[in-house]
Amino acid sequence: LTVGGALGFSCGGIGWLSLDNGGTFSSFGDFVSTNTTTMGGAQVVHFNSSATDYVVLTNDYQVVITSTAAPRTVTLPASPISGKVYKIKDGSFAAGTNNITVTVAGGVQTIDGATTAVINVNGGAMTVMYDGSNYLIVG
Repeated sequence: LTVGGALGFSCGGIGWLSLDNGGTFSSFGDFVSTNTTTMGGAQVVHFNSSATDYVVLTNDYQVVITSTAAPRTVTLPASPISGKVYKIKDGSFAAGTNNITVTVAGGVQTIDGATTAVINVNGGAMTVMYDGSNYLIVG
């Protein structure tokens, strides 16, 4: 089996199997009547790190900025799928001096109603979710 991106299988609504982009087993879950998912094993997520400005890929989940020797900009995708979550982290632990500005490609969508959001605390982090129209800060 060759997989070009993350792949999931549903077993008649009973459960699901997830493969990462290399075709390697990454997780399995069972759906129960309470609408919760039980997972066995560790969660595997796609992440990137950057010492410069970074344009988030649609398949990213976690982005770590490793250098804030100068202010940095992280640019979110303009129209990912609804419900897509991205986490941005100051891995340099110096964003209080040189902030990390989060913006959206194309400048049409907003982040909590604003054109940008800022991480300005050393070691700070931000989690955003795309609601189908704009981004919401959810953590």
